[in-house]
Amino acid sequence: MIGTKISRCASANDLQNRFGIKLTSQSTNLLLTFHRSFKNLLFAVLVSLIFSPCINSQPVELQFEEIPIEESTPTSIQYIYQDRIGYLWFATWSGLYKYDGYSFTSYKHDVEDTTSIMDNTLSVVYEDKEGIIWIGSRLGLERFEPKSETFIHYTPNPSDTGDNKSNQIWAIHEDKNGILWIGSGNGLYKFDKASEKFTSTKYLKTDPSDTTNISVQSFFADRKGSLWIGTDKGLHKFNLEKARFDSTIGFTSHEPSYFNLENKKYTKYWNYSINRYKPVTSGADQRINSIIAREDGVIWMGTEGGLVEFNPQEKIYTSYLYNPNNPLNCVTSICHDVVSGAIWLATLDGLYSFDTNLKKFTRYNSEANFVYSERSGTLWIGTKTEIKKLNRTKQPFKTYPTGVAVQSITKGKAGTLWLLTFKGEVRFDIQPDKIVSHFSGKDLVWFVWNLRGDISYRRETGGLYILDTLGNQVFSLDPNMEDYINSASQGYNTKTAYWCGIENGDLDLWDHKTNTVKNVKNFKRRINTIFEDSSGLLWISTFMGNLFCYNPKEDTSVEFIYDPRTPSGLSGNIVNTIYEDKKGRLWFATNNGLNRFDRSTSSFIHFGEKNGFPSNSIHGILEDEHGYLWISTIKGITKFNPETNKLKNFDTSYGIDPPADISYGGGCITSNGEIYFSGAKGFTRFHPDSIKDNPFIPPIVITSFKKFDKPFPIEKEIRLPHDENFLSLEFAALSYISPERNQYAYMMEGLDKDWIYSGTRRFASYPNLDPGLYVFRVKGSNNDGLWNEAGTSISIIISPPWWKTIWAYVFYSLLILCIIYVTWKMQVKRIKMSHEYEMSKFEAEKLHEVDELKSRFFTNISHEFRTPLTLILGPVRQLIETIKDESTNIDGRRVRNELKVVHKNANRLLGLVNQLLDISKLESGNMKLQTRAQNIIPLLKVLVLSFTSYAERKRITLKFNSSYDEIIAYIDKDKIEKIITNVLSNAFKFTPEGGQIDVSVSQSAAISPLERGMEACPPLAGVSKCSDKNSRYRHRHS
Repeated sequence: MIGTKISRCASANDLQNRFGIKLTSQSTNLLLTFHRSFKNLLFAVLVSLIFSPCINSQPVELQFEEIPIEESTPTSIQYIYQDRIGYLWFATWSGLYKYDGYSFTSYKHDVEDTTSIMDNTLSVVYEDKEGIIWIGSRLGLERFEPKSETFIHYTPNPSDTGDNKSNQIWAIHEDKNGILWIGSGNGLYKFDKASEKFTSTKYLKTDPSDTTNISVQSFFADRKGSLWIGTDKGLHKFNLEKARFDSTIGFTSHEPSYFNLENKKYTKYWNYSINRYKPVTSGADQRINSIIAREDGVIWMGTEGGLVEFNPQEKIYTSYLYNPNNPLNCVTSICHDVVSGAIWLATLDGLYSFDTNLKKFTRYNSEANFVYSERSGTLWIGTKTEIKKLNRTKQPFKTYPTGVAVQSITKGKAGTLWLLTFKGEVRFDIQPDKIVSHFSGKDLVWFVWNLRGDISYRRETGGLYILDTLGNQVFSLDPNMEDYINSASQGYNTKTAYWCGIENGDLDLWDHKTNTVKNVKNFKRRINTIFEDSSGLLWISTFMGNLFCYNPKEDTSVEFIYDPRTPSGLSGNIVNTIYEDKKGRLWFATNNGLNRFDRSTSSFIHFGEKNGFPSNSIHGILEDEHGYLWISTIKGITKFNPETNKLKNFDTSYGIDPPADISYGGGCITSNGEIYFSGAKGFTRFHPDSIKDNPFIPPIVITSFKKFDKPFPIEKEIRLPHDENFLSLEFAALSYISPERNQYAYMMEGLDKDWIYSGTRRFASYPNLDPGLYVFRVKGSNNDGLWNEAGTSISIIISPPWWKTIWAYVFYSLLILCIIYVTWKMQVKRIKMSHEYEMSKFEAEKLHEVDELKSRFFTNISHEFRTPLTLILGPVRQLIETIKDESTNIDGRRVRNELKVVHKNANRLLGLVNQLLDISKLESGNMKLQTRAQNIIPLLKVLVLSFTSYAERKRITLKFNSSYDEIIAYIDKDKIEKIITNVLSNAFKFTPEGGQIDVSVSQSAAISPLERGMEACPPLAGVSKCSDKNSRYRHRHS
């Protein structure tokens, strides 16, 4: 940057003719001095342009990002590989590293662990069709087991104890049959994964006298089933189907080359100076370190003598030296750029790219040992000490440092930009990437006007100056205006006038032609911003949080006051910028968010951090040709769609210099659509159409699973016991373009009801999960918000404790059923016992009744005994009296009759005794009926007449009546006699003296009481019924 002092003035007449401004003599001397300085400046610029070197002679500056490895710095990055999932693998001389965009996982040899990697000196990484990672080292082949993170070792030639070239693995390839082809330092090996055996393959020699084997350095398989092998003895073509070499091609950059293609010999030599082939007669070989092929089938090789292009169809090769003057043209690695189509080269001289169309090399400011372009377009460079990343799709923001805060940026003529800063510097004429010159000062610049393409500004120490942007001249206005200008705090030029805001709140109109000022209105507060909208209204903000809408034609104003209690008012008390878009919408950038004015309701709609803005401190607003608003904040730049209210943020990681808190957020848009925003230490330049979103949809992986903060192997289904239910998971979107801006969302099905959007946070914790089945799902986006909606997931099963297992619940069910059954049985038993108790109680009562009946029975039976005894004693007494009286003549008839009575009653006593015996039989169940057909009339008559004597003594009339002479019935005679005797005995018992007992026989026999006693009606079936209305006795026999 060239600094000059403003010291020359154009003629006063020229200035007055051009602008109508009258200058003083002091201003004229100032402009004359500036004119001389500017001529010297122009001469210096021309000289620098003439003698500047070629762009390709110096390394092109690229912004590489170094990827730190927390553990230690790996030595000599030998190989970089991206697997099908998206992880990056780095083979180094200090071990194996896996990278997910955030952190590295290292695998190193451990002498005490036989499952660790066999050796730390690695050369190649390869993934087969099954997703198995294979690693080549100087000691053999390694197979990585991802679940256990262990390694299985294979040695091609264990007997090689010399230089060990047979076991130095440099290249790996799998054919369609699943066979691994291993390139070693001592030839090509075939490895059968099933049998785990190596088979050596002989190569086609170009020189029969050569006894050494080839050292295979690299592979490439074409679509025709051929494997192109780069070796230390040239290029070899190998037929995978026939497992044999078809041809050998040897070449060098400066020596004749020998071809053996399908058993035909060709010799060609490339002459760089005349661009033609020249036949030769002998050949020499060259080491091929790296080999790739493009879609057109052309093979490109990185050799020890440069870059080689080989056309298999035409059988012609071409060599390219990236530095013809340097004998060290060794290319260690090449890769095809998926973004630009160029070829990147890692060489001993650093990093190069080769344009295959222009046949041109470009050198870059980085050393390189290995170069790799992964699927998202990021270029990875491995050096001897570090890993670097080059993001070619990074957004095209360019920051120009000034060292001080830029207040305003104003367009000048002929594509120049003028900047005014808080230290008085005015910078102008910006070339594509360089500030050509500037003026330097010490004063604070308060405001800037664009005056017909020229710039007017006011300094802190006083004075109003005009810059002639066409002639690069500075004009100072009349010093008589300085006192007035010194009090101005803001200025704004409308379509017709130039407005000044004064510190005391005055709004003045300045006529620059006459240098006259007209006071229009006083707003009583220091004016901060002035803006005229498309309808001619002036919008004026103050430093006290007031906003006025002033109508100059009607001299009326409406005031809007910042009040945090008013939701529809201004959201901030300082308005930095006022802007009107193409659709007439007014936007206000405040210190507390973006505001859009609703003209219909005279209210404000607020946007800020709650809507996704990086900060509420808004400074600048500009609109591009597509209608998007570009808004500068203290944390970056935001692209805002006013139609959908959607936005995208670009923070300082894009190289943006955000504005300082004290700046006004100035900016401008050039005629070609480029946007410039002022910043805290410079300004930022970009073109909206050059900002492209990253189209790569990143794969989502779960990188870590922990229980109680201890790592646990990751599988599609994880089972854990109930007491290991404190889980934490980490995940990553494998997009390596600004991975710090990748977004994530996750949910635990079975617990979370919806997705949890965690922003850039890529971990989740779940403490104390209840037993059950869960599915953890996670999805993510790349740095530009392009989401992988499918994401990934794992199933998590928290096993219940044994007392909550299915078998436990089965046991509980059976136990409950058993309890129910036992309870039911106990209830049944209780009911049965209760019933038995009731029965026993009933039986006791019945037994008591029986005892009472027995007691009554024996009482009755005693009476029954008394009756026949009485009947016996009576005749016996009479006989004794008769016999005792000797003088009495004994009447034989009478004695006989008395004795008959005694006999009958004795029989009755016998019958009663038999009845007692019958009771015993009845209780023991041995009582049986002895029935037979019999005429019951005589039987009943005899039984009744047997009570005649007893009836006479009791003066009871006993009668027997029957209307039938014969009734034949099946009866037990003995039982009937007992029943009738018992009934009559009871009848006599309850019949008073003078009463009458009538025994009558009918078809239904019964004993019923009469008016004067009882009536006995014996039943035909031997059942009698007796009732006495004068007695409590009722009895029934059957």
